[in-house]
Formats: sequence, structure tokens, C-alpha cells
Amino acid sequence: MQGTAALPITLTLKNEPLRPGTSELIGVITLAPVAVGIFCWALWSVPGGTASDTLVTSGAYSRLRHPIYFAFLAMLLATGFVVSAGLALVAAIVLYVAGTELRIASEEADL
Repeated sequence: MQGTAALPITLTLKNEPLRPGTSELIGVITLAPVAVGIFCWALWSVPGGTASDTLVTSGAYSRLRHPIYFAFLAMLLATGFVVSAGLALVAAIVLYVAGTELRIASEEADL
């Protein structure tokens, strides 16, 4: 639903530089639901009552090492597509990946 929420707005925009193109809208409609699905799958993969220091290796965590960070990256891409971010999207992705790598290194050091 989040991906399709962009359609009423973007379809009524005039032909301006910030209007997403067809391929960008397809990216949004594809990536946003995938991001939400992976995020929910990751949350459901953690058994209730599990201690915060317990290593979870089932569900989403059996397929992806960091499913929540991956879901955030997919939503960042979808957001960048809907606003036709161009080079700003590339910069945002680089910053996100660099920040995520730092955070992952810190978290793994704690484990």
C-alpha cells in the first residue's frame, strides 16, 4: 500500500523534473512492499520472550544476515525513486551503507 500511495500524487503532477518516471514508479511499487514484508518477517522471526542477547538464526535471519537493515535500504531506495532523487539517492545509499557497516561492526563486537 505504501508503494501505491505515491501513484495518486505522482500521476497528477505536471511534467516537471521531479516527477517520477514509469520505471521509478515500478521500482517504488516493487521495493516498498518487499521492504515492509522483510521488516515484518524479521520481527516475526524473533520468538516472543527471547532475551535481547540471544542469537536468532531462524526465519528471516536464516536467509539474510541483517534483514531489518536490508529492509531499511529497500525503503530508502523506494523513497529515492518516488522523489526522483538521482545523484542525491546515490549519496544517500553510500551514507546509509557506510553507517550501517559501522553499526554492524559495533554490534558484532558486542556479541
